[in-house]
Amino acid sequence: MQPNSDEKTVWMEITKSTNDHGGEGWEFGTCLWSPCTAQAGGDRYRVMRLPKRGEPVIHCYDAVYMGVSRVSEECMIVDSAPPRPAPWTNCGIFYRIELSNYRPFPHQLSRSQFISDHSEKLLAEIEAAHPSRYPFIYHTRRITTVQGQFLTIVTPKLLGILIDALSIDDRFILDPDEPRYL
Repeated sequence: MQPNSDEKTVWMEITKSTNDHGGEGWEFGTCLWSPCTAQAGGDRYRVMRLPKRGEPVIHCYDAVYMGVSRVSEECMIVDSAPPRPAPWTNCGIFYRIELSNYRPFPHQLSRSQFISDHSEKLLAEIEAAHPSRYPFIYHTRRITTVQGQFLTIVTPKLLGILIDALSIDDRFILDPDEPRYL
């Protein structure tokens, strides 16, 4: 699945608490950020230029599905590093996507439990559709996350599986501005 202009893409941030998500002003749930170029010089982080205003972002933090937010400002280039940029200290310029309306899920779900409970469905989608920028792969006879991908696409099928696993209404993710979901 590739994002297109006719429908909203649902994104998934996959991150760890290492370095406090960048530090003050760059906190988890408030923004997505990355260097503009990989340390080797490639355009590895180009996915940051794809999310559009209003699109949902599901947050997986320390291998736990924690909550959802919205893209409030599309990707911009900033020349100031986060206070705690981790291994990207000397990168110079960064991509930053502003987020809003972060809401934790009513029940958090570990990624390992999700994979264990839904591996057959995930494998079926991987084998049938070969989705682009999908957060999971089939490797060494098991489903695992794609290493090094911090921003992935949630296909409609994966979204349905996540919604069922989290025991939430799809509007919690897709229509967060509806008053009963604030």
